[in-house]
Amino acid sequence: MPPVANTLPDWIAQQHTADYREAGSLPPGGVLVVGSAQSGCQIAEDLLSAGRRVVFATSPAGRLPWRHRGRDSLEWLVDAGFYDQRPQDLPDPSMINAAQPIVAAGGRSLSLQSLTRSGAMLVGRPLSMTGDSLLLDDSVEANITAGDVFAARVRTIVDEHMVGWVGRVVTGAIKIANFRVVRDHFPRGG
Repeated sequence: MPPVANTLPDWIAQQHTADYREAGSLPPGGVLVVGSAQSGCQIAEDLLSAGRRVVFATSPAGRLPWRHRGRDSLEWLVDAGFYDQRPQDLPDPSMINAAQPIVAAGGRSLSLQSLTRSGAMLVGRPLSMTGDSLLLDDSVEANITAGDVFAARVRTIVDEHMVGWVGRVVTGAIKIANFRVVRDHFPRGG
């Protein structure tokens, strides 16, 4: 729970993401979801689909495009050695402790932008509560940008890996000598 949680009045119900199961388990009314990493985004999406009003206090979490160049992004990142990095290999070693990037189940991407289109109101990080007013910082735009920057980085890592892998990337296909191999013809599972 964020530090401000300890200062909230008793009339505000609180629940940790680990305890959340479904929208119906929460009291009626709007919901403030704090933190826009993996769990927060999935909970916000679930609440929105249940017709709840969602105010979403964002954080600087990356987002992962579900697919890129015809393949799951996670598969590409494993092949490219992304998950083999050690803290000392990173430009900022503290990033090893960063929140999990946002990714949705079911072969689709999830982003702060898509949650906004679904009805969520994006806000910054909660700082303090005075009476019935919650003070928020102005980080929402920076948090949206952080997700976009991470997604662009993932696409760049994949593209650079593909260039090293086959020599030349052509949008929609991979050209090897005089042959054209379309991704849909690769066997599933290896």
